[in-house]
Amino acid sequence: MPPIQTLIQDKQGFLWFGSDGGLQRYDGKTVKTYTYSPSDSLSISSSVVYYLFQENERYLWVGTGHGGTNRLDLYTDKANRFLHNPDDSTTIDSDFLYKMFQGNSGSLWFLTDRGLNRLIREIDENSGKFQEYFIRERNLRPLRWSQMTSRFFRSLHQKDLFCGDSMYLFHPEEEQLYHFIPPTRRDGNPFQPVTAFIKGDNLWMGSRDGVIASLDVITKKIQWYSPGINNPLPKNLTLHQLFVDDYHRLWLLTEARGVFSYHLQTNDLIQYTDDFSASPSLKGIKASHFLVDRSNILWVGTDKGLNKLPLTPTGIRHVRPIPDVSPESPHNRVSTLMVDRAGTLWISANRKLHRYYPEEERYEYDIQAEFIKQGFPPETLVKTMFQDSRGDIWFGTMFQEVYRYTPGTKRLKRIELPGGPKKLIRSIMEASDGALWFGIDFPDGAMVRYDPHSGDTRSYRHDPTNDHSLASNSVWQILEDGKGRFWVAMWGSGLDLFDPESQTFYHFKPRNGDASSLSSSYVTSVVELPDGNIWLGTWNGGINKLIEPDDVPETRGSLFNNKYRFQRYTNLEGFSGDNQVVAMQPDDNGNLWMSTGLGISRFSTAEERFSHYTAEDGVQGSQFAAGSYTRDTSGNLFFGGVNGYNVFHPDSLTGNPYPPGVVITSFKIFEKEVALDTLITHKKHLIIPFNSNLISFEFRAMDFT
Repeated sequence: MPPIQTLIQDKQGFLWFGSDGGLQRYDGKTVKTYTYSPSDSLSISSSVVYYLFQENERYLWVGTGHGGTNRLDLYTDKANRFLHNPDDSTTIDSDFLYKMFQGNSGSLWFLTDRGLNRLIREIDENSGKFQEYFIRERNLRPLRWSQMTSRFFRSLHQKDLFCGDSMYLFHPEEEQLYHFIPPTRRDGNPFQPVTAFIKGDNLWMGSRDGVIASLDVITKKIQWYSPGINNPLPKNLTLHQLFVDDYHRLWLLTEARGVFSYHLQTNDLIQYTDDFSASPSLKGIKASHFLVDRSNILWVGTDKGLNKLPLTPTGIRHVRPIPDVSPESPHNRVSTLMVDRAGTLWISANRKLHRYYPEEERYEYDIQAEFIKQGFPPETLVKTMFQDSRGDIWFGTMFQEVYRYTPGTKRLKRIELPGGPKKLIRSIMEASDGALWFGIDFPDGAMVRYDPHSGDTRSYRHDPTNDHSLASNSVWQILEDGKGRFWVAMWGSGLDLFDPESQTFYHFKPRNGDASSLSSSYVTSVVELPDGNIWLGTWNGGINKLIEPDDVPETRGSLFNNKYRFQRYTNLEGFSGDNQVVAMQPDDNGNLWMSTGLGISRFSTAEERFSHYTAEDGVQGSQFAAGSYTRDTSGNLFFGGVNGYNVFHPDSLTGNPYPPGVVITSFKIFEKEVALDTLITHKKHLIIPFNSNLISFEFRAMDFT
């Protein structure tokens, strides 16, 4: 797509954008393109579109570079051209249009590279007669910032501002163009805004080199901003546009540095570039134009095309524990998380341990130093953490066994489990009898029971000579359900049910041609909800609900296994396209939340419906870590990945508060498109012949979330 020059959303909800490749209309699915055609006098006059302005429901004005301006009739898709004629003083004074204004009387004003023009509608608005007002003549009034009254300011709209070599204000009541004289910079140099934005009683202005000023027209006070106190804006910045959203964020569109978001209260500065390892990223770094649509989505036009960023906070916070490193740095690769009883968040990232104290909003970094003095091997990868009912914290590692930490005494103890040294401790859980169970992966994997009082252990491993032994030595997660049964999720061998009384394992695996069997042999998560239902997350088969039989056979064998069924929920039922569940945990409302290969997903078990959240919603990226999840006592959920972690409260993720309009885009009789005098998108009434007994419509919901 060519570089975007201008963006607008029309009254029906369609997005229009102009570029060097013409004019495009986007309905959320398809793009309709308008270009110049030498053989069609009703086409637009140039394919280089610089400015768009909607006068009313019917007419869209299209300003071009060196091709004049056009009034596009949205009812008929036909354009009326208005071109400069050097031999006719009543034509527009130039074919290069900068801006359009509309007065309260309905008059239309056109600002070109030569001056200001008013379309003379009193004669014939289709004739293209204009009256010229050269902006250097006496009718261009100077207006100093200190002279602007609140009444004057509040009558302005965003579209009444223009910044070129100077800053202009068009007053719609007076139908007068003013030359705005801004304040002097703090260093005494002239302040030359290249962009301005109206927000409440404040006029925001930005200079080309990134100096930002906010003028309060009530108090006449100027506030100067230097975005990013601890992480300042880059030097040699070239600013194109700015605006302030409803969430105290100042957005800056730049020439070659992408887009910056600066939080006016917290001083947080975020940069959006074409670095696809970052979250989210842009197509292109030359950001020149923006639009905030009715769904509160920010659309940014760059040299590489069109980008969108939802502005409404979803409630998903993206946290990088080590903030001052690049997104490519491994320091924010969170392998696991845990919230202890005191509310402290423990983080394992890049073979380091950190703690976060939420009440103090303070991090404590590299806490493993105190453990190393007690024998904790340096550079140990902690893959899981768990706090038991006694308050002890357990660290499961990769190839370095298990460690038990007692916060009261700050003592650390190594616990050596049965088996060889090649053990990856994937999960730790506490059973109802107080015993700890370890799910262990890799060559020396197993399912191990540990008695914390006596220190006794018992290991369960796969025995190829015993059909009722553990199905695999790659154990990812263990769950004790409300009936005292143990469910074992395994990599490559499906799901096992362990009966502690008989010390017997029963296996559940996919069966070819049986859609009621387990959907995948790679089970990553097993969860029991308050209603007693067991849910499974898989690596490549979506999620499964275990449906237990009403009559359980006394003889537990293949008949017993076949009585159990699994209800599958994959991409066919609306799950994310890769069907991948990295980690899964429930919320307090019985919904399941998953980190996936594409972001974070929610499954409503009551409605059997998925919702998906991606980098646009604040998700840290598309790569999450297995076993990297936790929750706190307030119900906040955490998921960790390669670029930090996400935290959110499920109740904060509501549906779209901006209901979209619906537009009919096609009307057919007997499968043939009907030619109408007005395009179907704007047709108010239809008269259909009585014998047309096969009709069809296509429609679009004008929502781009």
